[in-house]
Amino acid sequence: MKKINITIIYTKNFPLLIALKVIREYSDLAFETISPLIDLFHKEKEVRIDAYTKDWNNLLSTLKFTGFNVAYTENDILITGWDKAVMFPDSAY
Repeated sequence: MKKINITIIYTKNFPLLIALKVIREYSDLAFETISPLIDLFHKEKEVRIDAYTKDWNNLLSTLKFTGFNVAYTENDILITGWDKAVMFPDSAY
């Protein structure tokens, strides 16, 4: 298992639940922590998550595939926005 640090920065129309679903799928993030993270995200406009993952590559590729703007280093992921057109190419902004 690889320890990871994830920072999510608030942007307009950011789909936090989708990001947390992807992170939960590929890490040990507990379901019970999602509600407090959502509250913190809306208050602080930023959330930091410490978790462990067995599947670093799929976590990154799924975040990118679902339209998240992702920067990363060896153990850190920074999510700074979301491109709706990636996930919903036919939708209007």
